[in-house]
Amino acid sequence: LRKIELCRCPATVVEQLALSNPKLEVINSVTIKCESMSLAPLVFLKNLQELRLKSTAGFALTSDLTALSDLKQLKHLSLTSIKEMNKLNIDVIADLRNLESLELGECTDFPKTFGSEILTRLNKLEKLRLEKGQGNCYTFEVLEAVKNMPHLYQLELVNFDIKPGFDLALGACPNIK
Repeated sequence: LRKIELCRCPATVVEQLALSNPKLEVINSVTIKCESMSLAPLVFLKNLQELRLKSTAGFALTSDLTALSDLKQLKHLSLTSIKEMNKLNIDVIADLRNLESLELGECTDFPKTFGSEILTRLNKLEKLRLEKGQGNCYTFEVLEAVKNMPHLYQLELVNFDIKPGFDLALGACPNIK
């Protein structure tokens, strides 16, 4: 089994797939029906190129994002509707050097250095989607990082607070189409 798309399944199904199908290359499960999930079993998926996880009502991770650091083939990562992701060692994302697309949700509490220390290390990134950047979200720091990312051409900021100066900061990103 190389690719699987799941609909309305419990998180344990995704966790068990990682153990029983180590050659998986694609996991799309965008309607998980649980309140919590562990990413730890993903460490066995050395060939994984695409991972999309989303819950119908939002869920918490019982592990941090460390398991992702072993996924060196990963090109597409989508982790949305995960509660308190800022507390889950998001620095690991910077090690995913082959990422071409990245989607993250619940960005409100991301650290100020998310743009400068994580995004800028993703040299192959072409598409970036960030969701729920409200309140104290460091939008300008993200845009500062984006303007220096030569391959990034698509930027989606969903449910972000737009503050004065946003138009100028976005205008300074020459590669965004």
